[in-house]
Amino acid sequence: MLGRAYASDDAQLAAMFRAGRLDTIAVLDAVPMEAQFQAMNFRAYSYAHYAHQQVLGNHFGASLKRYQSDRRELYDRLGAELQRMREEGEVALIYHRYGVLPPDEANR
Repeated sequence: MLGRAYASDDAQLAAMFRAGRLDTIAVLDAVPMEAQFQAMNFRAYSYAHYAHQQVLGNHFGASLKRYQSDRRELYDRLGAELQRMREEGEVALIYHRYGVLPPDEANR
């Protein structure tokens, strides 16, 4: 039977797995989980031969308290500028400069 467990962070999730409270873990990014396993000197795990392409967007956020303060105009300008950069291809150029597919291409 498939169940779900909640953890506050990767360290807690790794500890629960090592203690046998979980049979399996589904992860989006294996590197942080492996770092946790390495930190606790745990090697009794393996990966299933399964991959799911996850579509994730990039978002920026701000504290609601600050957004509702005198900084609202600044955050609105930042959002508009990021949207302009995306529409004009500047964001894609930045990603490509570092050899990474931008979200619009990676999530096709």
